[in-house]
Amino acid sequence: MLGKPCNIYLPENPNIEKKRKIEALGAKTTILGRDLNIAKGAAQVFARETGGLFVDDGEDVTVMEGAGTIGIEVGSALEHVDYLVVPMGGGNLIAGCAAAIKIQRHPQCEVVAIQSSDAPSMHESFLAGRPIEKDVHTVAECLAQRVPADLALQGMLKFVDRSFVVPDADLFSAAHTLALYGHLLAEPGSAAAIACLARFGSHFLQGRHRRSRGHWRQSGSSDPEWRAVRQAVHRIGLNSLIKHRRGNSGPCRMPGPLDWRP
Repeated sequence: MLGKPCNIYLPENPNIEKKRKIEALGAKTTILGRDLNIAKGAAQVFARETGGLFVDDGEDVTVMEGAGTIGIEVGSALEHVDYLVVPMGGGNLIAGCAAAIKIQRHPQCEVVAIQSSDAPSMHESFLAGRPIEKDVHTVAECLAQRVPADLALQGMLKFVDRSFVVPDADLFSAAHTLALYGHLLAEPGSAAAIACLARFGSHFLQGRHRRSRGHWRQSGSSDPEWRAVRQAVHRIGLNSLIKHRRGNSGPCRMPGPLDWRP
């Protein structure tokens, strides 16, 4: 778009539509490695050998600032924000959003991260307060991160309040929820916030909580608006079949309704 050559490194078995859109914008794609971090390492080598600029969203503050504009938009559009639930892969999006919404207008806002339990590196790193590598087995490639990004993790530790993980089955159910009730077609990873609310909403949305030394204490009563949303989501069922690849696996049956925990 700016007339500059751009080389994007992708891991094996990439999302075909994303690859096509990258190439449609004029970039060259290179497929290499079993996961994103291997592809990233090859990109770093290529940048050094050619004198190019290597851009890694989890380690680039300007890219993180760009992601933070979403937090600014949310904070500007709403008079009061109690919670902001953000899908998490490498942590760049949530770190940027958390910093922006808390610094700009809503310091009281509780920012919650949600990641796939089949790729929990950033989640476990956040809980431990240090980088922890975890293998990636999720089909939601936008949430996949084997090696934590240090800059994004530091931003999370400073501005994010809590992190959860959900199984891939919940992500599929959440995407179906968005399709039926929101008329939005989203990939499973993009629907992670809905999956978080479905499985853990009672932990922090049915009432008002405040954080103290890493724990949450509840006060107040349940929110009737949230209860209505919960009931609507609970009615969603998935009976169709979806084909995807995870190693050599074949078709799998989509999960049932989003499961609500007391």
